[in-house]
Order: sequence, then C-alpha cells, then structure tokens
Amino acid sequence: MNLDELWASRDNTLAPAETETWVRQLLEGQRAARRRRVAFLAWTFTVLAAITGLVVMTALVDPSELAAMPAVVVLLAAQWAAFGFLLRQLLLSGSAHALRGATIRESLERLRHDAAGAARKTAVILGLFAVAFPTLWAAIAQLRSAGRMAPHEAASATIVLTGVLVVASVGVLWQRYRVALPRRARLDAVLRQYVEEYDSLA
Repeated sequence: MNLDELWASRDNTLAPAETETWVRQLLEGQRAARRRRVAFLAWTFTVLAAITGLVVMTALVDPSELAAMPAVVVLLAAQWAAFGFLLRQLLLSGSAHALRGATIRESLERLRHDAAGAARKTAVILGLFAVAFPTLWAAIAQLRSAGRMAPHEAASATIVLTGVLVVASVGVLWQRYRVALPRRARLDAVLRQYVEEYDSLA
C-alpha cells in the first residue's frame, strides 16, 4: 500500500498487520539512508582531517610556503564549511525511531522535511563545486609558481582533478534534479492532497 492509498482506507485506518508492515518499511528506509549519510560524513571527516593535518604541518615548518598558496586555505575552509552544514543537517534530521507511533500527517511532514533537507544538501554541494573549480586551478597555479610542482605535473593534476570534479558535479546534478527535487515535489503534492481531503472529512 502506498502513501496515496494510506488515507483512502476506511476511517484512515489500516489493519494492524498492514500498519506494522508500512511502518517497518518506512523505518528501515530511514535507517538505511541515515547509515549512508553517517558513513559518508565519517569518510569525509577522515579525509579532511588528514589534509588539514598536512596543511598545519606545512604552516608550522615553513609559514611562508603556506602564505604563498592562499587558494589552498580557501579551498580547505570551503570544504570544512560544507562538512559542517551536512553534519548539522544530519543532526537535525533526528532518528528514524521518532516516526514510530506518529500519525499519517506527521509521518508525511517528516518525510517532506527530510526530502527538503536532501535538496538543500545537493545545492550546498553544487555551491562547493562552484567554488572548488577556480580555487583548485588557482591552488595548482600557486604550487607551480612556488616550485612545488613541475609544469607537466601541474597540467596533469589540472586535467585529472578537473575531470573528477566534473564527474562528481554531474552525479550531484542527477541526484538533485532526478531524485531529490522530484521526491520533494511528490511529497508536497501528497501532503497537500492529504490535508485537503482530511479537512474536507473533518
């Protein structure tokens, strides 16, 4: 039984077995999505912490070297800012256990809130990529000017890293426009229909 049919049943109620199945599936989906977000953030934190450690060590050993590459600091700061936003989104989303015992309307509103958060997350990531492209190119140019990279190494790094960013950007664009935004729009419509039909029966 889908969400559209959920309130179409007599008195907006389901048989106990159907209710239990629907709630279990909903909770399992929420838990799986939360586990994926936690794993992604843990991996991101590990990578950012390692890179930040290298930058801090460079600053301690030779501060002038880091001062000659401000684009590296800007890029790293932008990544930490995006990480902080995504972590905040995860914490605000709460636990899937909060849906247990919720009414149909509360469950729909919670799902719509989560869908809106997913859409915002893709927007933030795309914004980070928009900053990352010019900042990455500036950082590579600064590394080359400082003698830290040979011209052929800088060219190779530019091609490879730009390609990685392009592929990642396409993936996020697909996630945003083919998954996140349609899901949010669908839940908006379902919630609006439920409220209208529920109010008409009240």
